[in-house]
This record gives sequence, structure tokens and C-alpha cells, in this order.
Amino acid sequence: MYATHLLPSLCRALGTAVCVFFALNTPASSPLSASQGSEAFPLASPTRWSLPFSSPIVVVDPFRPPPRPWESGNRGIDLDLPLGSPIYAPAPGRVLYAGVLAGRPVLSLDCNGVHATFEPLDSSVHVGQYVERGDLLGTVAAGHSPGTLHWGAKISRDQYADPLRLVVGSPHLKRWDEP
Repeated sequence: MYATHLLPSLCRALGTAVCVFFALNTPASSPLSASQGSEAFPLASPTRWSLPFSSPIVVVDPFRPPPRPWESGNRGIDLDLPLGSPIYAPAPGRVLYAGVLAGRPVLSLDCNGVHATFEPLDSSVHVGQYVERGDLLGTVAAGHSPGTLHWGAKISRDQYADPLRLVVGSPHLKRWDEP
């Protein structure tokens, strides 16, 4: 088994697509945590999320939490998906917001204390509605750059998590010849 502490260096060297490949091959028992600066925070929900889309993952701008809550960064990931792509619930939850915010259609979903956000998203659900993992939330709309969809995960008032970490858990490397 290879040391997982080498993964960040490997990701920077090889790119996001390789990181996602490694991350998608993780054990289901991986603990979930979110990073902000150098601190780690446990997530409110141990439920593993599913990818909310069926297209291949193309991350245009990765998760870059700011050093302090008021500073700049990317509090989610920006994905390059075709306009009109369907977006599905990553986990069971209740719709908190579905409407226009700052001129763009936004959807926020409470998944057992972790708030998933998608923008711009033309919603097919309404506030208060309960959705199961895999239920259609809406379709990708125009209005975001870079990429076409911003996907965020908020774990408290000013703490964010990389939504891919909720899908994949803690990544580990394995040899190419391992099944």
C-alpha cells in the first residue's frame, strides 16, 4: 500500500482527473473530513454521497478554501458540464432554497446537516420538498464561469467541504495491477 500523504503532491503533478481516478477507488469505510486552512473538521453526516451527474467529471476550478472565512477562494468545485445536463440529489435531503440569487438560479439542499448547493441550476423541485439520493433536482443553466456548474458543500456557518470528498471519502493509492 502506498502512503496517502503523498496524494496532494501527486495530484498537483498529474492533474485533477488523476486525483479523481484515485479518489473514486476508496474504501467505503473511509472517514470524512473537510479542510479549511490547516484545520480539519468532522462532517455532520457520515452518509456517503453519490455524484449528482452522469457525465464524466471535468473539474475546471478545484476546491480552494480561503485561509479565513472572509477571504477569497473557491468554496466548492466548478465543473464543465453541458448546458441542460440533469443534476441529481447526491444524498437524501430537504430542499432549502430553489430560486434566483444574485441573478442566477440556485438550489440548496440540506443533506443531514451538510448543505449542497448548485448554481446555476434550473430547479425541478420546490422549497421544503424531500428528495432521495438520485432524484432529479434540475438542469444546468447558463451563467457561470469558469465551467458551467458550481457545486458546493457547506458544513457550518463558515466551513465548507470539497464535495468530491463527500463522494469519495479519503483517497488511497493502489498499484496498477491491483483489482
